[in-house]
Amino acid sequence: MYKFGVIGICMLASVAQAADLQTKPVLCGTPEEAFNSVTLMDQQLIYTATQITTVKSPEGFAPDPVLLPMSIFMNLETNTYSILEYHRDYNQYCLISFGKGGKFTNDK
Repeated sequence: MYKFGVIGICMLASVAQAADLQTKPVLCGTPEEAFNSVTLMDQQLIYTATQITTVKSPEGFAPDPVLLPMSIFMNLETNTYSILEYHRDYNQYCLISFGKGGKFTNDK
């Protein structure tokens, strides 16, 4: 059992290091800007959660993660989706993922 714990810690450490190296563009803007694309795509809110997120400042990554509201919108007819996170301190929404071809895992 001890071996599995050591292996798990090593795996998490390597994932954490890799996470520091990976970045992608994120689009952030006012609520009106963020919901414009959701409205244009006729997407409906289907899921909300509290996201645990590491944020970056000019000094680097913040030592403590922040808790951000996250929402998933989807158009079930066209299978398009958008994932938004909300930053209360800035009254800003960030579009962290969008696309098409979405399906639920129990769909065939």
